[in-house]
Amino acid sequence: MDKNTAETVVKIYAVLAWVGAFFSVIGALALMGLGALGGGMMSGYYGMMGGGWLAGIGVFFGVFMIALAVLEVFVGLGLWRKQEWARIVTLVFGALGVLSILGLNIIGAAIGAVTVWLFGFEPTVTGLFGAKPFKTK
Repeated sequence: MDKNTAETVVKIYAVLAWVGAFFSVIGALALMGLGALGGGMMSGYYGMMGGGWLAGIGVFFGVFMIALAVLEVFVGLGLWRKQEWARIVTLVFGALGVLSILGLNIIGAAIGAVTVWLFGFEPTVTGLFGAKPFKTK
C-alpha cells in the first residue's frame, strides 16, 4: 500500500469514528427518553413498585454511550493527527470487533479483523504513526 492510500484509509477511519460518535449520541438520547417514557408508563401498572428502575437503566446505558461517543470523537481526532495512542485504541476496538464473531456477527468480526490488520500489521499505515508493524513470524 502506498503512502497516499494509507493516509486516505486513516482519514476514513477518523471520519467513521466521528459518524459513530454521532449515532452513539442519538442512541443514547433515545435510550434515556424511552427509559423515562417506559418508567412513567409502568408506574401506573405496578402501583407502589413504580417504573423508576427502567428509567434508571435507560439513563445508565445512555450515559455510557455518551462516554463512548466522547472517546470516539477524540480517537477520530487522534487518527486525523496520526497520534500513536489513537492507533492503539483503534487496535483495541478492532480486536473487540473480532470477538463479535462469538455473537455470530460475521460482518463486525470481518471489519474488526481488517482494522487489526491495517493498524497492527500494515507497514505503511503503522509507519504513518511512527510505529513498527507487529511481526508475523
